[in-house]
Amino acid sequence: MAAELEEKLREAACFGDIDGVKELLSHGVNVNAQHEINGWTALHWAAKRNHLNIVNLLCNHGADKNIPTNKGEVAAQLTGEGVIKVLLNAMRGGSSGGSAPSNGSSTPAPAAANNKPTVKTEEKKLPITPNYIRNPPLAYQVDIGERKESRSQAKERKQDKRMRIAKHFDSDEEDVGELILKVRASGRDPDYIEIELAKDALTLEYLMVMGCEELGLSAESVDRVRKMPNTRLRRDKEVGRLKDYQEIEFVLKSPPQENGVDSGEDESEQGTNNGSDNNASTTEQMEA
Repeated sequence: MAAELEEKLREAACFGDIDGVKELLSHGVNVNAQHEINGWTALHWAAKRNHLNIVNLLCNHGADKNIPTNKGEVAAQLTGEGVIKVLLNAMRGGSSGGSAPSNGSSTPAPAAANNKPTVKTEEKKLPITPNYIRNPPLAYQVDIGERKESRSQAKERKQDKRMRIAKHFDSDEEDVGELILKVRASGRDPDYIEIELAKDALTLEYLMVMGCEELGLSAESVDRVRKMPNTRLRRDKEVGRLKDYQEIEFVLKSPPQENGVDSGEDESEQGTNNGSDNNASTTEQMEA
């Protein structure tokens, strides 16, 4: 298990996954663990890929800048970034060689001189650049299982939660979405039908238009809109306070045309009856 986590640390340092590096270091993974085949550590990979933030993080967690690879390379010799090279050489007394200097005042200079050809050899470019170096993946994250939240992430999550709660209880804040109402027409089918209205456009006129369209009514035939059981809606503000699945009834006007026709027919029928009665009485008088 330890060897697997150490490999994950090298992978995270290689691909710039700083959160993964932090997570693995928090679990106590050996920061100086070397690969069995090439001897590379996480610091070698971070320097090779020029990840300054990860190089600094590893150094702060005890990464050894003097550990050589199996080819005798130290991290400072692998980077092409001047700032990283200066940072790594600062702790090595300015030496760029692959081995640590021995005790004595005259030893460091010859060591640096002997290592100059090695530096030139290491900086030679490969004839073929691997694709994973030419096109590194963006925002790559190492699979290390469930990660702990950083303090900033936990703070953001708490703030988002507070905002959602405040939005839910703040009636003055505009709530975007749809409102579902149950509508019916008076004197017709007693069952309700559901309609959906956009909350950002809730007005009495909008409710009238949509309700009449769904119920097959004309707006001129509606006398008033009633919030069941007994509240008349008159203003847009009242419509804006409606909740989902509120029952609404469209009260229809009484049909004056039908009443007029009925009364006219009654009068004509009465006139006809009166006329027939008068004719009958006149005929009786003449016979007498």
